[in-house]
Amino acid sequence: MDTRIFIEECNRSPLLKKYRPITKKTLIEVDFLLKEYTVDDLKELEGRLYFIPPTVLHNTSKPYLEANRSQKDMAHLKLLDLLDNKKLLKKVRQHLKIPNTSKGFMVFGRIKPEKIYTNIFPQTISKEYEKWVLEWANHIATKNKALKLRYASQIVHDEIFNATTFLLSKWNLPWRYYDALVELILFNTIIPADPGIAFGKEYGIIFGKKPKMYISFDIDTTKEELVEYIKKDPSNIFKKKHPYFIGRTRYTSRKPEEIAKMIQIYNKHKNDGERDKQIFYIIQSMPEFSSLSISAIRDRIKRK
Repeated sequence: MDTRIFIEECNRSPLLKKYRPITKKTLIEVDFLLKEYTVDDLKELEGRLYFIPPTVLHNTSKPYLEANRSQKDMAHLKLLDLLDNKKLLKKVRQHLKIPNTSKGFMVFGRIKPEKIYTNIFPQTISKEYEKWVLEWANHIATKNKALKLRYASQIVHDEIFNATTFLLSKWNLPWRYYDALVELILFNTIIPADPGIAFGKEYGIIFGKKPKMYISFDIDTTKEELVEYIKKDPSNIFKKKHPYFIGRTRYTSRKPEEIAKMIQIYNKHKNDGERDKQIFYIIQSMPEFSSLSISAIRDRIKRK
């Protein structure tokens, strides 16, 4: 049967009753627009309407393919073969008040597995997503969109964090899958998990002390992967001659107008025949200069 007849059958079938009305747009949304259909395709469409298969973005860079990490970093894709996991993901989306729980929000024209952050509105993200974020700040009595976004972003961040860590625990995935699960929950997109290895700095409480470098890695990182990461040294930690920066206190001079005012007062009293020391005390007695010592006032004026 052709598309027109198939759509008519869909809207008559008891199997698809709760999804009506079904249109050509519906078929396009679930990536099921075909030239010819059979009766068995009604069941296939029902499955897609219940849970729209996620878009899969593979890392196709040469180093990544050579490392053969795809299977290790795409475990969440395999988990979605199970109906119970699809149901769980839909419940998580329902908890987050995402309107379309079967597919999340849309991202247009995206071909690389880069993260989409949750507190901004890139051009690739739908208006539906922007509206959803701002709805978390409906209780804020203001029409200022920037202010509402400021409040909503923090609320959304906390809600997503709780939902994602819940899913990590339920699916027994390591922490490095966090960003990948955020992508799955919000945008129904599968991206590879982060490698989970990174260098960091730990600063002590003693001012000026050099920070200690450390390397962090997730529970499923192998010894071979760790050694290979250190050898590659992507952050150039071992290539830098001076990889640390020691903090120093930086002093800024007084505003030029304040110094100009001091000089103006000094010149006035000097023309009246008063001595320098007496003039400095007069300046120090003024509220705006009371925090300065006599020597500091002298230095500012004499440096003219």
